[in-house]
Amino acid sequence: MQNVPSPYGCDFFDVDHTIVDGTTGLQSLLTGIGLRILPLRVLYSVPKLIWQYNYGRFDTGAATQYFRDLAGIREEDVMKIGEVNYRKRVQPVIFNDAKKCIEYRQSLGRTIVFLTSSFSHLIQPLAEELHVEHVLSNRLLYDNGLTTGFLQEPFLFGNEKLRQSLMFMESRNVSPNDCSFFTDSHNDLSLMEVVGEPVAVNPDSRLRKIASKRDWSIERFSRK
Repeated sequence: MQNVPSPYGCDFFDVDHTIVDGTTGLQSLLTGIGLRILPLRVLYSVPKLIWQYNYGRFDTGAATQYFRDLAGIREEDVMKIGEVNYRKRVQPVIFNDAKKCIEYRQSLGRTIVFLTSSFSHLIQPLAEELHVEHVLSNRLLYDNGLTTGFLQEPFLFGNEKLRQSLMFMESRNVSPNDCSFFTDSHNDLSLMEVVGEPVAVNPDSRLRKIASKRDWSIERFSRK
């Protein structure tokens, strides 16, 4: 019989490929270009960043440098990209299994947290629809209503996800043993190794091998 999670714990969810079938950051670039808010050149560095991410060589310094090309965009236009992107590209590809999982754990009284390297203006509409109060994500910085080309530091990725989640747990007086983490990526191993319930969702090949070896739960979330 499957154990019922304690009502006192926290459930952390990655977003891209875990809750939604896609990469919200890349989707938003296409949306921004379509709205004529972003220049086409923002796509030039994407293949390199994706390669680095997939092969565990992601350079957070290079990633933050990439956003210098986004300086000078009005905050209202950034929010427009987030709203249109959610409606057009994110909402249609939410995994139904993810929604059911979140709803079940909410019904137990557990705290749900989105923990993602994506950006707050892209994730907040999803959080609102799924009634998730807590979002830990990256954020663009603004000055006089315009993007500066800089991100709020530190960049939320890898071990920084672990650090931020542990801080969140401590703020709520919750033990990592009473927490779960749902993710598709081997880049999130540091947090998976700490929580009491690590769950590999639609895992990449490296995470699947590790999860199988360590007898972690492996789930296949779909849209149906």
